[in-house]
Amino acid sequence: MKTPDEWLRDFETRVADARERSVRLQEGLAQADGAASSADGAIAVRVSPNGALQDIRLGQACAGRSPERLAAEIVAVARQAQRAAAAKVVEAFEAVGEGGSDTLRVITDYLPPPEGDDTATPPPSPLDDDGDFSDDSILRRGRR
Repeated sequence: MKTPDEWLRDFETRVADARERSVRLQEGLAQADGAASSADGAIAVRVSPNGALQDIRLGQACAGRSPERLAAEIVAVARQAQRAAAAKVVEAFEAVGEGGSDTLRVITDYLPPPEGDDTATPPPSPLDDDGDFSDDSILRRGRR
């Protein structure tokens, strides 16, 4: 059995270790932004570590593109930047021994799928949505 002094020393050691890992994780996350460019360099996107859009740069070559094509290309480049940021977030967690943590799993579950991956599951629908595209309750139908 440990003495109170031994227990306190062990506790202080664990707290100091947790504090040091927390500082390292914060430093890693602070540098986990992502950036990507289109193949022709006309579109450049930068995102924060959580994937939030920080900057979009459009070159002159974008002027001749249709709005639909330009929008699709911006989304594709933004997804690339988000995946790049996510890879850095994973590295930051792994650097402090938290690579398989629940926190990291929550973060990575909402990443855009890899390019060309059509097997991604759509986000869950709201619990109160009965899936019939109306706002009426299924119990009130036909009572008008």
